[in-house]
Amino acid sequence: MIDVLLVLLFTAAGAFGWHLGGAFSLLGLSVFLVGGIIAAAVAVAIGSSFPAFVFLLGGLFGTVPVALRASRILNSVRARVPIRLRLPDRVVGFAINLGLALVFAWYIAAIALVVPGTSKGLESVRAASLMNVIVEQVPPQGTLGALVLRSGFLPAINGPIVIAEAPEDAFARAPAVIAARRSVVQVRGIACNQLVTGTAWVVGPGLLMTNAHVVAGEVQTAIAGGPSLQGSYATVTAFDPVNDLAILSIDRQLPAALPLAPVAPHGTPAAVIGFPFGQEQQVVAARVDRIADFQAEPITGGPSQPARIFAFRGDVEPGNSGGPVIDLQGRVLAIVVAKGLGQRVDAGYGVSASDFGRIIAEGSDRRAVSTGECLDHE
Repeated sequence: MIDVLLVLLFTAAGAFGWHLGGAFSLLGLSVFLVGGIIAAAVAVAIGSSFPAFVFLLGGLFGTVPVALRASRILNSVRARVPIRLRLPDRVVGFAINLGLALVFAWYIAAIALVVPGTSKGLESVRAASLMNVIVEQVPPQGTLGALVLRSGFLPAINGPIVIAEAPEDAFARAPAVIAARRSVVQVRGIACNQLVTGTAWVVGPGLLMTNAHVVAGEVQTAIAGGPSLQGSYATVTAFDPVNDLAILSIDRQLPAALPLAPVAPHGTPAAVIGFPFGQEQQVVAARVDRIADFQAEPITGGPSQPARIFAFRGDVEPGNSGGPVIDLQGRVLAIVVAKGLGQRVDAGYGVSASDFGRIIAEGSDRRAVSTGECLDHE
């Protein structure tokens, strides 16, 4: 059924473009773009989070005057097209409008492929042969596809939609990744009368980094990670409930600190090291999606605040919190904060290494700080 509708759409668009001609089609497209650009510029200036959506509305409103006087404008434009150019003009109009219909169809198909849900409508779009042919030409996970989908039209669920390609299992077996495992430890503590487990990693001499929600409200935080650390306890020396980061100080010899990586582009191979479900250390392959601006609620509650979220494709579970996302050179790209929910693929969110500076500086003072009240982890 979807394929039939697409054929009708393309036929109608081509016929409409043939009727309008290239000159009129270009005029309408130009008015749309100018209106959209002006509206988007205003949206950015006032701090709107949806400039792409405003661009669309601005473009549509901009074409209203043209639409109201379409017949008169069309006749005027046609009169100015030389007779010898009228056939090429119609061909150009056909091509422009068919191209716009193809872009519209690609966007619908790409949305259906990346958003969660199994409704009949979504499944029909995913199964349509023509839709699959269209998205194969410009995959949503590719550079151009990702740029368009991130323009602001793609709806978010509980975090940025992750559209990176599936990671390769070999990422988790890279030599530098294996070597980095020695610098990743498990964190255990009691909060709200519950055992809370998470992951931490060596960020400096005697210093570990983890999530604030892993240590919130704990009286003692135990570290496990080899014979030299069994039964040792750490002191929280920095606690950031907004970005969900914490620094732990420990009076024990730690493995080498993991170096921090620069901001990585979409698609960068990676791996996640952690202790899912509080069990043995595991390494899973991952792939960088992007760093996105998003409204996040502090772990202590309160109104949402602007935050930079590092989104990646990879499987994370409770217990992975605080673990590093590392590249294949063994450098930390981000720290795991949460599992991405409502996604069609395994996804996770974290904080980029580029945002670690302040918390590391605070924690390096090695003075104990409050971790606030315990959190309900159920």
